[in-house]
Amino acid sequence: MQRFGVLLRKFVEIPALMQNKILLVDDDQVMAHLIKYRLEKEGYTVVLAHDGKKALDMVKAESFDLLLTDLMLPKLNGFEVISIIRSKEKLNLPILAISILPGEEMVKRVYEVGADDIVRKPIDFDLFLLKVRRLVSFPKISAHTG
Repeated sequence: MQRFGVLLRKFVEIPALMQNKILLVDDDQVMAHLIKYRLEKEGYTVVLAHDGKKALDMVKAESFDLLLTDLMLPKLNGFEVISIIRSKEKLNLPILAISILPGEEMVKRVYEVGADDIVRKPIDFDLFLLKVRRLVSFPKISAHTG
């Protein structure tokens, strides 16, 4: 009987999880599709952008529950994308930065421009998924009107 309760809880949680829409920004197509696959396997809806400008256009046009962005992007880098979302767009969109860049100065800069958290490449997917779950569970107070 207890096992049935666990299965029922998992069944009930899945539809709520599937409502979470994530924008993933990475110009590395292989990495983007690997991350997308892992997130979709967890029940998330994932939309891809491959440069910073496209990501900003999408954030302005659509509503997302989380932004996952690489820092090294064409057109606008990840630091610029995060900074614009926080300062000009004033969106309260949770942001998880993804980076292969080394050093504590880079991590400090990520937080200074407004990211909520960061994961390093190569990605530890157990830790990554914990961070994603935590960020999408934050209450949303969005200035998004479109």
